Amino acid sequence: LCLFSTENDPEHFPRGLYDHGKYPFVTVNFMHAENSLYGMGLVDVGADAQIQIDLINDAVVKNTLMAVNPRYFKTKNTAVREEDLADWGKTFVEVSSLDERALKVIETQGLSGNYLSFLASKIEELKYVTANTDAANGAAPGGVTAASAIAALQEASGKHARLINRAFYGAYREVVWHVVELIRQFYRPMRWFRLLPDVAGRDRFLAYSNEALRPQTQSDGSLRIPEFDIEISAEKANPYRRMEANELALSFYKMGLFSPASADMALACVDMMDFPQKDSVLAKIRQNQTLSDTVSALARLSLAMAQKSGDAEAVQAIGQILASVGRSVSAESDVDPARAARADDITGESRRVEIARAKARAATEVDG
Repeated sequence: LCLFSTENDPEHFPRGLYDHGKYPFVTVNFMHAENSLYGMGLVDVGADAQIQIDLINDAVVKNTLMAVNPRYFKTKNTAVREEDLADWGKTFVEVSSLDERALKVIETQGLSGNYLSFLASKIEELKYVTANTDAANGAAPGGVTAASAIAALQEASGKHARLINRAFYGAYREVVWHVVELIRQFYRPMRWFRLLPDVAGRDRFLAYSNEALRPQTQSDGSLRIPEFDIEISAEKANPYRRMEANELALSFYKMGLFSPASADMALACVDMMDFPQKDSVLAKIRQNQTLSDTVSALARLSLAMAQKSGDAEAVQAIGQILASVGRSVSAESDVDPARAARADDITGESRRVEIARAKARAATEVDG
């Protein structure tokens, strides 16, 4: 029953109900089916193997019950009561005479080991198809005792789980894209949103509308639709990735890559690596390098001026600042000539003139 269709009202809905032209929902399939909106999940993939395991297991159970509860061939004139023979609770069974031909056990043929091996192989198949291996459940295979090796096996066994998570991440990205497009289409009035409290615990409010997302007229009369420049991604795919990222950050710290003095080596090292949020790490190293260079330049300039003025305490303090940022504390060898020239312009005399003046003063002083 169709109550309303936008196809019947093209005047008011020229592009359908939604401008993005997609369904107002997102489907997630573990395995896609051709020409179908639906797909197969993990249960569908392992259904055939599970059915076969159930059939073989039923046959094994029936054969076992037949073997432990034997049946007998009995002649009509046998002097044995059937009730006493079938009652395993009775210690004694009364008979008038014993004749091997009167009773005969119905032999049950036992299952061959090939059937049991086939059942075990089907169980292993189901484990691997559904990613329900021993390593995935936390059990370590025989002979593996190292924690790193166990963690690596668990990471490798979670391949199916990562594929499912990736499918859900992609679907979530699609849902957020739909939200952005719906904001572009319907958020014409200004709307207020309450954000999470800041560090001080104060509530924050934000007014937002689709004004910046609407089509904008260009100088040539054409329309440009702004794109929402955001990246939607999961914070951490799994605990092993989180542990790996933390260990990588600690190794960077131990190697001194975050020290401003080794910024050049750190940039070269990180640039050759591949890990999440690599750009932010490079930007942080460059920021520390720039800040360190600025502090060092100002400190060296101050050191040169302090030496000219003969302030020993200032020279010592500035030297400690330079040492804290990994720079040399020698002003005469490390001061940039250009910065020294600028310092000379401030004081009015060059360093050579000052040294010559000091030598002349020392030569003319009377000893004693």
